[in-house]
Amino acid sequence: MFSTLTLRGTHLPGPITLARRESFPARQYDLDKEQYANRPDWLAVEPPQNSGHLSLELGERIGGGRSAVVYSVKAIPNASRIDESCDLDLCVKVARPNRCRSLAREAWILEQLPEGVTQGVITPRCYGFFAVDLSPRQLPFPLWSGDDYFMDASPGHWEKDDPTQDDPLYDDDRPDEVRCPGSPPGARELSPWVNWRPDPGAPLLSVLLMARGGRTFSMAEDDWDRSNHKDIEDILDDLSAKYMLHVDLRPSNVIRAPSHTQECGVHKCVHKWNIIDLAWSTVDGPKDDEKLALICELQRGKWRNRYWYA
Repeated sequence: MFSTLTLRGTHLPGPITLARRESFPARQYDLDKEQYANRPDWLAVEPPQNSGHLSLELGERIGGGRSAVVYSVKAIPNASRIDESCDLDLCVKVARPNRCRSLAREAWILEQLPEGVTQGVITPRCYGFFAVDLSPRQLPFPLWSGDDYFMDASPGHWEKDDPTQDDPLYDDDRPDEVRCPGSPPGARELSPWVNWRPDPGAPLLSVLLMARGGRTFSMAEDDWDRSNHKDIEDILDDLSAKYMLHVDLRPSNVIRAPSHTQECGVHKCVHKWNIIDLAWSTVDGPKDDEKLALICELQRGKWRNRYWYA
């Protein structure tokens, strides 16, 4: 929908304009063989050119985690035309400077979820992945130096974080995983993100623009309601149907669905909950009903297990 966006706000030294960037494709993880295979056909969506500009006023911090901090935003209307974006309830997920590669992967996974079928139904709708190299005059960047940055972690956690390394993704080379022999280079191997490394001296500002959902799942308020259990089980089945396995399923990654969530064609209802933070999901390809059943079983096994409760 948009090829560029501008962020403004009292937390920023001045307006910052970001351009749409290419996302980071994954390798296929064959759950039957427990092997990774390169996929030349798993391409990233080419960033649109001249498809529109969006100006946003940065608002309050509404969440955060290891990879990013999420802020509410409000669209600034364009006086020269009717701007439908002003009706959207949006947020931006701002990557920590050494987590841009992870955010690029999350953007790719969201691209693989068909809009109106999965994206915007069981996940918040994504309006694009944007980035810009910050100039020396924009450093130190306020969003990375205030109290917001250091929340959601135990004391001393961020001080130990390596600013020159992103987290490993599940399809990075691992000594305990076997790659399918003879696989030609895939879209992942040809991506500019495959060898990207953070440079603290020249940081990249990257954001995901998304529909804003509600609060996270509460064990105290929501877990007793069996209808919530059913709704979450249904959205997990919908994700499994896309041959994706969420690796980090926990209450903070389940949120109240955004206000413009569309009806689910499978379950004939508007889901109350959505899944977020898909960067570390494994992605497989269609094969047969047996593989789909396996993914459904594994997916449901991650719901209400020890990791979920911890």
